[in-house]
This record gives sequence, structure tokens and C-alpha cells, in this order.
Amino acid sequence: MKEETEGINEQDVYNSHIDNSRSHKASYRSPTDLSRARTDPSRANTNESRVNTDESLVHEDESLVNSDESRYLGYPLHPLQYTWVWWFDVPRRHFSSTSWCENLKRIYAFSTVEDFWCLWNNIKGANELPIGSNYHVFKDSIEPSWEDDANKNGGKWVIELRSTLRNSQLNQLWMWAVLGCIGCSFDDDEEICGVVVSVRQKTDKISLWTKSADNSEVCKRIGMQFKQMLGYQGRIGYQSHSDAMQHTPNFANRNRYELP
Repeated sequence: MKEETEGINEQDVYNSHIDNSRSHKASYRSPTDLSRARTDPSRANTNESRVNTDESLVHEDESLVNSDESRYLGYPLHPLQYTWVWWFDVPRRHFSSTSWCENLKRIYAFSTVEDFWCLWNNIKGANELPIGSNYHVFKDSIEPSWEDDANKNGGKWVIELRSTLRNSQLNQLWMWAVLGCIGCSFDDDEEICGVVVSVRQKTDKISLWTKSADNSEVCKRIGMQFKQMLGYQGRIGYQSHSDAMQHTPNFANRNRYELP
């Protein structure tokens, strides 16, 4: 079940402050701004089958994310600052870096607010994913791997959520994390690579990936904004990818930075 944004109507959407020109890439200063630009889902072409993330059915569904304005009955689309790609990786008991890359599935790309909501309304929620799997939403030029040039010197802020709260909170927090990224809501937006939700047996995690692990001032500023966007009250830690590559491929690495 997807959490709907309340109080959004047609007038809010199409009379928004966003410049709808095709040549202009809008910057949304908060996830709420992007929610206000949400198209009425009934106007989108959401009759396709819900995207299934079983291994045999994960694929790029061009019919679902075709950015044809006729799908929105002539209403102008709201372009995002960047094109983003939604990925899914299939859980495996044993894996190497090679097998992990093979199991990483690119679902599809989106570059407008309308296409994002069309995707969101048709894909399984994070709380519905099998244990051990992950969703990744990254800028189009960046793959969700440590070795990618944009990621190799960076790291991630990790927010943890007990699995007992999965059905009540995980998908809501995941939605706000994604909106914060695609809406360019961070002061240091050029440092943002992408965001990941990881479903685990005991503790689920939402991780915000950034480019530069050594810049403590920028990292901490991003971490504070990340917590504020999600309304998260607990402690969060920042782990560098270089530490993870040297030690262990999981969340057990030491934190380089922490925020209360």
C-alpha cells in the first residue's frame, strides 16, 4: 500500500510556482515542494501491471515510463533537475562483486515528477521486498556500486529502522528520502549520488550516498538535512566506501562521522 500525499488537488498541481518550460529544469527545495507538483494519478497511464520485482520480471518497462505528454491529457510535465534510475538487486546467500553486479537490475529511468509518481504507484513498496534485497535510486550517470567513479571516494549516511516498524514506517521514510534526492532538496546537491533502501531480517536501512567522504563539513551538513527531511530522531552514522572495500561488504564498518 502506497502512502498518498494528502491535500493535493488539480489546482495545486497545475498552478504551482514551478516553471513548466521544457527548457527549464526545476529545483524543488523540499520533498513537500515536489509532492505539491504531483500529478493526479488518475490522469497518468497506470493501467499497466504493477511492476513485479521477482527476478524473472525485473526489466525496463518503457510503456510505464514513456514521457509522452499525451498520457497527461495535454497538461505540461514538471522536469526534474536530473534524470534518475531505479535499480533493484536480487538477494543471494553467497555473492562476489562480480555476481552482485550481475544480479543488479536496472528497472527504468525517469526525468519528470509525473513519471516518478507513475512509477511509485506501480512498483512494490519497500516494505514488500524480500529479505536481503535493495532498491537503489541514483542519478543517471552513476551506478550504485562502490567502484563507480562518482562513488569511490565517497560514503553513505545510514538510517536504521527496526524490522517491527517495516510495515508502518519504512515505505514512508523511503518515499521522503527519494523525494529529497530527486527534488534537489540538499544545499550540497552536487554531492548527492543516490539513495538505497535495504530490507534485512532484524534492521532495515536507508542509506544516502555522497561523493566526498573526506569533507567532514559538507558530509555533516548533508547528514543533518537528511535527518530533518525524514523526521528521524535517532543517531545516524556515516561510513566511507573505502573502509567497506578494505574490510567487509556490509553495514558493520566503523562510522567515520556520527550525528545524534
